[in-house]
Amino acid sequence: MCDDIYDHSDHDKSEDMHDGPLTTTKQLGSDQGIERSQVQLRKATHKLSEKKRRKAINKRYEDLKQLLPGLNPSAIYSKQTILKKALLYIESLKDENRVSDQLIQDLIKEKETNVALKQELDRCQDKVKNLRKVRGVVQYETSYTGRPHMQN
Repeated sequence: MCDDIYDHSDHDKSEDMHDGPLTTTKQLGSDQGIERSQVQLRKATHKLSEKKRRKAINKRYEDLKQLLPGLNPSAIYSKQTILKKALLYIESLKDENRVSDQLIQDLIKEKETNVALKQELDRCQDKVKNLRKVRGVVQYETSYTGRPHMQN
């Protein structure tokens, strides 16, 4: 047989498992009542704080449900469903951010190209203007109305 089995026949009923003497309820008197009250108070306090914690978590799930597109705010969903939808939504937002970042980078490059082209156009227009001055050619410039007018 196993050596860990306790033989109750040799147990002295005046001692408990902690090798100390047993005391009766009469001996403890008000001390035991105070201790029991403290234990009950701790349990009640713990229950209240746990209930408050659960209520706060459930409120956050409701807040999250309100923010998620595609979920009816008045419908009831499991926490797992809310978390799954939130994860999918966050992933889609990250994808949109990546696409937006790429578009921004493309626009920055396009702007740099446009600035360089504008500078080159300005240089070419200056060359044409100078050549016309040298050759004595009268220049016409188009105004915002679309009618040509002479430039001095």
